[in-house]
Amino acid sequence: MWGTENYRLSNGMVPVGNDIFRKIVVRASRIPQIDPATFTLVQWTKRWYYEVCSNSAIYNPADAKGAAAE
Repeated sequence: MWGTENYRLSNGMVPVGNDIFRKIVVRASRIPQIDPATFTLVQWTKRWYYEVCSNSAIYNPADAKGAAAE
């Protein structure tokens, strides 16, 4: 979108019931500041946002990248 975006992936297991665990991946990235008139990147802020990735296709790539990022 705006060149290279640095992000971190972390993976783990969360409890969802009695002895039931679900694998999740959390993606962390810095928040972009954009020019609303042109929708162009002004700068990457120092603030982070976090999102839980629910698509199972991310699990295998996150295992490799998440282990390196942690």
